[in-house]
Amino acid sequence: GGVAEQAGKIADLVDAIPDRIADLRRSGRKIGHIVIAGLGDLGEGTCGHYPAQQFRIELDRREQLKLVRRGIRDILMNIAPLSEKITVTAVGGNHGENRGLAGKAFTTTGDNDDVAVFEQVAEIFAANPSAYGHIGFRLPLERLSVALNLSGHNVAFTHGHLSKPSGNAGQSVWNWWKDQTMGKGHPGVADANMLITGHYHHLNVKEQEGRVVFVCPSLTAVGEYFQDSYGVKTRAGTLSLVIEEDGWGDLHLIN
Repeated sequence: GGVAEQAGKIADLVDAIPDRIADLRRSGRKIGHIVIAGLGDLGEGTCGHYPAQQFRIELDRREQLKLVRRGIRDILMNIAPLSEKITVTAVGGNHGENRGLAGKAFTTTGDNDDVAVFEQVAEIFAANPSAYGHIGFRLPLERLSVALNLSGHNVAFTHGHLSKPSGNAGQSVWNWWKDQTMGKGHPGVADANMLITGHYHHLNVKEQEGRVVFVCPSLTAVGEYFQDSYGVKTRAGTLSLVIEEDGWGDLHLIN
């Protein structure tokens, strides 16, 4: 749909997220701690990620990040009055890397646009503690994952590109998670009982033996490459769910 359609989807989230919180509260859910998680690939990058990218891309890197930054800002400003405790977290995705024409990242793991843009927003909000002091930012430096304790559950977030595709997104991430549990390369991930990822552009949930993986869809209706491989298109949306002491529920796609 191009930039205009995607900008509209971001703008829609500014009201759609508070509307979802209101719906949950009307249904009896006691929504206290609100978490906003950026799962990466918030910008496309400009080269080195997929074929014909330089030909097809509409915005340069600065313009992409301006759109993303303003969207994050507006979303957070609109949910700020809705809870006394709000946490914002983010992880780096493959499209947030600084890549050259060879398609390889040439700086550090932490040098990632997907986290840097949240860092910029955090600094802006820190200038007004009376209005936004209750919004905390949990941003990794070099790590490609982050973990939060939510209602007694260790919930980890990562983009998902570290996993190896195996034909099923949930299984791909699950296999990577099992390796992390044994090797503890990502301590927060290794000890988590919930893992939330992106990267694969469609919703996939896998639960087994007290652990669950949520693969989130993308805000873009990804068609071309996914459809060429699997014959179907993906459903775009933003994943929301409720985590309570007894587990997770109220899974819903905002779109």
